[in-house]
Amino acid sequence: MLKPLIGITVILLISAGIALAGSQSSVSVGPYPLFALCAAVGFLLHWAIFIPSFLFQTEHYFDLTGGVSYLCTVGLALIAYPGMDARGTLLCFMVAIWSARLGTFLFLRVKRAGQDRRFNEIKKKFFRFAFTWTLGGGWVFITMAAALAAITSEQQQALGILAYLGTLVWL
Repeated sequence: MLKPLIGITVILLISAGIALAGSQSSVSVGPYPLFALCAAVGFLLHWAIFIPSFLFQTEHYFDLTGGVSYLCTVGLALIAYPGMDARGTLLCFMVAIWSARLGTFLFLRVKRAGQDRRFNEIKKKFFRFAFTWTLGGGWVFITMAAALAAITSEQQQALGILAYLGTLVWL
């Protein structure tokens, strides 16, 4: 029981440090930096879906929750930052397209297989399963932190040649 709790604490501390750093040049929504609000989305969604997943002993929605978390995070950024520049908007759409494709693929893979063997033992233990879902929320935030920093930045930047080249590589 202690290892998962330590793991949860470490994930939250690392994420809090990144959220604090990323919030320094973030636009604010009321008193809160948008970067920090976006950081919370993945965790909150993962924890919300963890509860019924533990009660029903299912891992079927783990990967789908990750994909939806990315979508909700960039959705929040788009809605909360009406003055977002073209670079931020482009990044939001790139994250959304990527997460929709990956989340759908992973969800359908587990549905076809009937299970995700990685979870056979984990889902039986509350704190270990909670650690896994917390790790999922951390994964969503940490992997998109660089994009979020650009998306939520107070500094507007026009699209330049690097943005166009990067988009071509991404395609």
